[in-house]
Amino acid sequence: MREKLRQYLKNEGVTQLHIAKKLNVSTTLISLYLKNERNLSDKKEAELAEFLKSKTI
Repeated sequence: MREKLRQYLKNEGVTQLHIAKKLNVSTTLISLYLKNERNLSDKKEAELAEFLKSKTI
């Protein structure tokens, strides 16, 4: 999921702030998640997966 998020951010020019607001988490958490220093809760991971899925259709 991290790699999909990295690719989405890179390809779409979306900011970590945008993702953080969509998931209702801090930008710090998104940054740490991308650096593999923190994990998202199962619920937030599912929300992220759904968000990314909706953007790739």
